[in-house]
Amino acid sequence: MNMSVKIAGVEFKNPVMEASGTFGSGMEYSEFVDLSRLGAVVTKGVANVPWPGNPTPRIAETYGGMINAIGLQNPGIDVFAKRDIPFLKKYDTKIVVNVCGKTTEDYIDVVERLGDEPVDMLEINISCPNVKEGGIAFGQDPKAVEAITKAVKAHAKQPVVMKLSPNVTDITVMAKAAEAGGADAISLINTLTGMKIDINRRTFAVANKTGGLSGPAIRPVAVRMVYQAAQAVKVPIIGMGGICNADDALEFILAGATAVAIGTANFHDPYATVKTVDGIKAYMEKYGIDKPDIRFGLELVNLNEVVKDVEFMVFKSALEADGYVKGINVKGEADNFSRKAIDKLTDVVKTYKAKGLAWLKVKAGKAEGPIAKFFTEEQLEKLLSAMNAHSQDLLLFVGDVKYEVVCDSLAAIRNYLGKELKLYDPNTFDFLWVVDFPMFEYDDETQRYYAKHHPFTKPKDEDLDKLETDPEHCLADAYDIVLNGFELGGGSQRIYEQELQERAFRALGFTQERIDSQFGWFVEAFQYGTPPHGGFALGLDRLAMLLTGSENIREVIAFPKNASAVCPMSKAPSEVDNAQLEELGIAVIEDEQE
Repeated sequence: MNMSVKIAGVEFKNPVMEASGTFGSGMEYSEFVDLSRLGAVVTKGVANVPWPGNPTPRIAETYGGMINAIGLQNPGIDVFAKRDIPFLKKYDTKIVVNVCGKTTEDYIDVVERLGDEPVDMLEINISCPNVKEGGIAFGQDPKAVEAITKAVKAHAKQPVVMKLSPNVTDITVMAKAAEAGGADAISLINTLTGMKIDINRRTFAVANKTGGLSGPAIRPVAVRMVYQAAQAVKVPIIGMGGICNADDALEFILAGATAVAIGTANFHDPYATVKTVDGIKAYMEKYGIDKPDIRFGLELVNLNEVVKDVEFMVFKSALEADGYVKGINVKGEADNFSRKAIDKLTDVVKTYKAKGLAWLKVKAGKAEGPIAKFFTEEQLEKLLSAMNAHSQDLLLFVGDVKYEVVCDSLAAIRNYLGKELKLYDPNTFDFLWVVDFPMFEYDDETQRYYAKHHPFTKPKDEDLDKLETDPEHCLADAYDIVLNGFELGGGSQRIYEQELQERAFRALGFTQERIDSQFGWFVEAFQYGTPPHGGFALGLDRLAMLLTGSENIREVIAFPKNASAVCPMSKAPSEVDNAQLEELGIAVIEDEQE
């Protein structure tokens, strides 16, 4: 599954990184986390000279979070460049360096020093006090935000992310100021200013009196600010603030963030980042198709890791060929499905080219069924845990080399059971948008790529370079709206440049000769000045079917055809008289009889 995201031309393998200051510079957490599994490692703040930080105590726990007043303690750019960068380069991840300073000159000094270092992106922490302005943080004055962004951009060789402070009246003003200054992206939110008083000691909990509040307590504020910023600017956003797991991360992504950073959660769970990566992947896979009915559960569970050592040949052969095994837990239905009823489900999956349907029933905490004998007791326990299975649950599995076969067949089972078991209210309407479609799909038989929709769809701007180098992971600027498991409408932005259209054709394996012969007129039309354009269309027949609760679209088509392709009402198509044929210059030729 492709989980990559692109920010300012830098491609991250997934959208998860950790927040600056909560991971050291990677070395401290490398014993717990494989850093190569993260989209990026964001270093602790780096200044032009060593910073000692604030006096102790510097950390205090709060309800739902913590307050810190570390003071951006760091060894300075010299030590960082010599020690930390070489260490991070050993891992297959992007390096984002957090830069701090007390004056604009301080920031520029670090940025210039990093110019020739093998780092991928710079995150500029503008919550530091601006000494020359009397200690007011850069990030609390829109003019200062724009000015320091411009100054840093003028000296930076890497893309620049401006890290915004939430301690402002209107976050959109600061986001717009950063964008105006030339920021390639923004990250938010940094910590909220807070205070805790120790009532027993009758003094401040941290020596600095105030500190930065972080943790789950600030997440609703952070989600709101990310959403507001996403509506105000066009640059990508890295969202952070109280993220503990995949559900939290997905909130930020749905609010408008391209990527997320996990902070305080790393202190109580060092594995929070990789768990979030796995959770986002599971979320992406849980329906398996691009038009899911979200009125009910029965989500697909990825079981590749769970069953990798199981001797059941269907699973084993699929995984040995880099295939997939997924399952569905039909809660409480073990006794309601006979062997005959399960055979009916098997017929459903075979329609989608699955070789069969494996199953287990959970009785008194034990798994029973034809495939149970291939599992050890430990493997069964692991399987039941992964599928959240309990007594009276029916477990259904499909394994195959092709991802589409597994997903499409189980999705069909899911839709069948949703209707059969009355798992949803038929009067409920749940909409969702489906975006980021693949531009191409590869056909093993012909050994070439085909357009997923059509070859005139515009690729996403950030994926234009993949047309020649990596078409499999090139995403289209297309969008569908789905209602109750039906594609209600769809559309896309279209290619409007001749050169890009020819590149898209070549990605499909078309020779220039074929392009000229089949689409020459179309490509030539671009020379006359085609403006940027796109479209969207709704299927009114499908909408009418859903609104009326009809079982088949034929029931609502205005002028339906019978099996002979004849309209019963108008009798079309009818015979054409000779005068009409002569007018058009055509003739009817009878089939020759052998």
